[in-house]
Amino acid sequence: MLLGGLALQALGVGLIAFTSSYEGLVIGSAINGLGNSVYHPSDFSILNARVAGSRLGYAYSAHGMAGSLGYASAPIFAGIVSALFGWQVALYAASGIGLLIFLLLAFNASRLEGARQTLVHAEQSITSKSCLQGRSCCALFISRSTRRGWWGCRASPSRR
Repeated sequence: MLLGGLALQALGVGLIAFTSSYEGLVIGSAINGLGNSVYHPSDFSILNARVAGSRLGYAYSAHGMAGSLGYASAPIFAGIVSALFGWQVALYAASGIGLLIFLLLAFNASRLEGARQTLVHAEQSITSKSCLQGRSCCALFISRSTRRGWWGCRASPSRR
């Protein structure tokens, strides 16, 4: 999941750099968003499987700080590279960094195999009742939001 998200995000940023149309920007941003959506579930699953419970708070803190530093450094990187070479080169460079990290993780995926086995075991131990309840809540939310609007409220007629 983590590798797929990383690949999607690098692809989305590369598409944004390549495109010259609004539609391409929207599609690249959507792909980028899909890729970005997997980080916390994947990272926290790896942390839960690999870090002792007594150190888990520190691991979450380090993870949060590293993420914040990454978000803070991205505009600095993009600004410097954009000023020197143009905005498209900055996006291609960011996409290239994402692809390099993807390759680094892909070639070292065997180190995460123990975490994957632990996660598979944990997923199998979830009771079917809790899965059914979660799916029911999700289905209810989707059905209410599509029939009545986002928060389940019908659009009211204009007031007089």
